[in-house]
Amino acid sequence: MTISEIRAINREKGFYFFSRDTMEFFKSKVFPDVFSAYERSYFITSEKACFDNPTRVYKVRVFNQVNGDVRSADRETYPTVGQARKAARQHCLNNTDRETE
Repeated sequence: MTISEIRAINREKGFYFFSRDTMEFFKSKVFPDVFSAYERSYFITSEKACFDNPTRVYKVRVFNQVNGDVRSADRETYPTVGQARKAARQHCLNNTDRETE
């Protein structure tokens, strides 16, 4: 699955995670890495830590391939994209959020 496919399904299912207004409000960026397993895809976003702080943080997101929803895969923020990528791979391997819905 690609980020483009995730965006399209999220929009088709009536969600706004990737809408221009949402992305601009949170100063979000989406990275192209996608790790998929068990009807879920994990990807990375970065946002400003606070609106008045220029520091970016990285988060692992989980996309539900069935209902199109996007959520945080965990409560962590990562200081680098490399650390977030490693966490996304681990989530994919463990499918750690499978029981949280």
